[in-house]
Amino acid sequence: MTLNTNAEDGHVGITVADGGPGIPAEEREHIFERFHRGRAAGPESGFGLGLAIGRELAERMGGSLALADGDPPGARFALTLAAAAPEGAERRDPSPSAA
Repeated sequence: MTLNTNAEDGHVGITVADGGPGIPAEEREHIFERFHRGRAAGPESGFGLGLAIGRELAERMGGSLALADGDPPGARFALTLAAAAPEGAERRDPSPSAA
């Protein structure tokens, strides 16, 4: 698995790639749908919610989550978010608070 980060034009991005079998072409349009599980999903796989929730959260924060184009093997996902908080958004202090 590889993880890459980038920052440009007021956005930050994270790309995650694996070395697995990839996403079949006929499933690429559906993997972000709630409860969609691929044909190759085994009995220990999830409920098909993770990518749908991830994309919705990214969009609510003014960003995107997409399956990036690439050649197999593997799948590559790209998360892009605004580098600055949207106007009116609450900013949180990332440091742990003293108890």
